[in-house]
Amino acid sequence: MIAGALLLAGLGALWRISLWRRGRAARVYLVAGLLALPKRYLVDLHEVVARDRKVARMHVATAGGLVAASLLILPIHLFGLDSPVLAWLLLGALAVMLVGALLALKRRIDKTPARLSKGAWDRFPMR
Repeated sequence: MIAGALLLAGLGALWRISLWRRGRAARVYLVAGLLALPKRYLVDLHEVVARDRKVARMHVATAGGLVAASLLILPIHLFGLDSPVLAWLLLGALAVMLVGALLALKRRIDKTPARLSKGAWDRFPMR
């Protein structure tokens, strides 16, 4: 199961890399670029997301659910804590993430707003 998930994640990463390679090349120093990544993500992405209330809700649910689930997986699976409370919290975080993903899917199926490019980045990888 985990090997299959890793394989799918690898295939998804290769697909995204092919999209990135279509853009213009930019000189980035590896260490400085990696150190700047969290700040660039947290600042730039959230400034864009905050422009649209529906997208902001979808993003908070999806990303927030993912972060919460990732943090809850650590004590459960890394340290072997067998707690019903942690299991229910994990299930709740995954449910929140699912709601965000369904909101994203609904937005993409209904109609892409005219201000968006409707390019390869505006669709889910499985389509």
